[in-house]
Amino acid sequence: MINKSKNYGFSLIEILIAIAIMAILVSVLAPNLLGVRVRARDGRRKSDLAEIQKALELYRMDQNPQTYPNTGFLEFIPCNTCWSSEADCTGNIYMRKTPCDPDDDSPYIYYLNTDDNLMYALSACLENQSDQDKDTDPVTECTDLSKESYTISEP
Repeated sequence: MINKSKNYGFSLIEILIAIAIMAILVSVLAPNLLGVRVRARDGRRKSDLAEIQKALELYRMDQNPQTYPNTGFLEFIPCNTCWSSEADCTGNIYMRKTPCDPDDDSPYIYYLNTDDNLMYALSACLENQSDQDKDTDPVTECTDLSKESYTISEP
């Protein structure tokens, strides 16, 4: 008689090799996946600045003579509220909802205006320190030193 033993399990070496392969894959993919959320929040911040820039242009068109709002006007408009020519979101609506920081839902955009109200700069602090769009000569400094400034100005 021939003794046929059936071997249904894996050997210890096969299990160790499988664990080593999974560990290598996790170590390669984890840093890339962790940075995705940071880059997505920074993309949202840049998009919000562009949206506010368009709203500022709408505001300027309504003024006679054409000027931009004074520095600090964004501090008086809480995030997720309407910005319009009237107090109760009637009249000319510049933004239906002012943006909030995508990380903690707080106001985060810095608005600086010149004395003649004809030029401005909008800034936000980006989390990704290696972002290619960050300021080389920042207009505003980020209070959190782990963030980088990003600024756009009037078109």
